[in-house]
Amino acid sequence: MLGGNKKLSYKKAVLKQLYFDAGISCAEISHRINRSIPLTTRILDELLNENLVMEGGPGSTGLGRKPKTYVLQENSFFVVSVVIDQFLTRIHLVSNQNKKVASAQFEWVPGSNEEALVLFSQRVEELIADSGIDKSIILGVGMAVSGAFDSTNALGLLYQGMSEKSIAQFISRQLQLPVFIDTISSLVALAEFRFGKANRHHNTMVLNLSWDIGLGMILNGEIFRGHKYYAGEFSHLPLFENNKLCTCGKTGCLETEASVLVLMEKIREGIQSGRNSILNNDFDPTDPERAFGLIVHAALHGDQFVIELIADAGYQIGRGVAILIHLLNPDLIVLSGRGAIIGKFWITSIQYAINRLCIPAIAEDVKMEISQMNYNAEIIGATALVMEKIDSTSFDQYPIKLIEPIPIHT
Repeated sequence: MLGGNKKLSYKKAVLKQLYFDAGISCAEISHRINRSIPLTTRILDELLNENLVMEGGPGSTGLGRKPKTYVLQENSFFVVSVVIDQFLTRIHLVSNQNKKVASAQFEWVPGSNEEALVLFSQRVEELIADSGIDKSIILGVGMAVSGAFDSTNALGLLYQGMSEKSIAQFISRQLQLPVFIDTISSLVALAEFRFGKANRHHNTMVLNLSWDIGLGMILNGEIFRGHKYYAGEFSHLPLFENNKLCTCGKTGCLETEASVLVLMEKIREGIQSGRNSILNNDFDPTDPERAFGLIVHAALHGDQFVIELIADAGYQIGRGVAILIHLLNPDLIVLSGRGAIIGKFWITSIQYAINRLCIPAIAEDVKMEISQMNYNAEIIGATALVMEKIDSTSFDQYPIKLIEPIPIHT
């Protein structure tokens, strides 16, 4: 068990570095946490003795003798990762190596009352209990929430009207765990920045192609969230004079022509009007998870109608991306989120819009990549949020300790 406030702080800082970058040397850790090599060596020795860390073999850089490296001991601690989108709440227990060891999902639309949050907390407790994981080695809860929210009180727009000062504080008291909240799109960007296509890129736009079109921005090597976390509302760029009402209450937003939900509705309308498609008249957008799976299947099997609509949506998204390129001059655009699984059908039309609408000198060096994380980006991002905060969070009020790793039977 870790003891002593300063020592615990140093240990958490080391664990954080090893979570984000496994296989680094004592000297590199020392540099990153701004502590001396002798102190860092002592901390690593204690973590080794406590079975939290293990040696990872010699490093691959430098001349002469290769430095010893370190990695986290598998299953030495866990994080609860929560994703709340427009339709489902998904809860995952995730190991320190980003492996899901337990999962649950349920239809839950957050309400503006405390009863809904108590219900949610109960579901988290049930998942932990069923997993057999000792709660004392769960470091916290990361929540990825759909939509924008005000960082000053950590209340999502879905939670307005609550008397509770902070939803994070309320859930934290229920679970006796630290709780951190951010938008889904920012956390998708965090996942890509730490573990995915945006790794080592300092100016990247990450498009979260999901039910709507989210945007996470990495500027100067940091996630940019704006004054009150409202940055990145890409879906609501007013690009159209179509008089279609958006979920934000305005008309003509990008979301009204190019979101996955709109794509589903256009497919339904096309099928009903007689367009040829692998999909049939039973295609039902009111069951979005199943409907999206059918779209993916149809596109990957060459359904011309479906591919045509995806390409059209991609062009409209590309119009918005062209604006981002002119304003922010990124070096990389990453297509991530659930829609990245059909990224090859988006990317060509997005690139066409960029070529058509951007000043060549600005756009010529911008690369575009398709994420391999797909659906998991949200989960990994919520986990990474907890680990980003770990060294600045006091565990004094929580019954958390770090003990020997336990076997996981799946």
